[in-house]
Amino acid sequence: MADISLKIRAEQLGKSLENLAPEIEQEINEAVKNLSHAAYSAMIAQVQSRNINDSSRKDYLNGLKFMDLGNNSYMIYLEGEWANKLESGFGSYSMKQVLLESKKI
Repeated sequence: MADISLKIRAEQLGKSLENLAPEIEQEINEAVKNLSHAAYSAMIAQVQSRNINDSSRKDYLNGLKFMDLGNNSYMIYLEGEWANKLESGFGSYSMKQVLLESKKI
């Protein structure tokens, strides 16, 4: 197997390997940023396509948050009790009790 020197090839192409690491790191950081924004957008699209009532959809989307934590870190999370209940489901409860406590006529 022959040894290939990347430095010689890079110099022949008019490139330098000294600045290669920062450029690659910058491209990776940009890719992570783009991926996090794409994931957030995909989550929004998925919620909008769900077969749920408009009020619940609006509440869920209002609770879906995107946060730039700095240092190329991002967090997507649900804020609020109602949005989290829509995501994880409701515990069991007696429907009779809810209906009897209603003030509607």
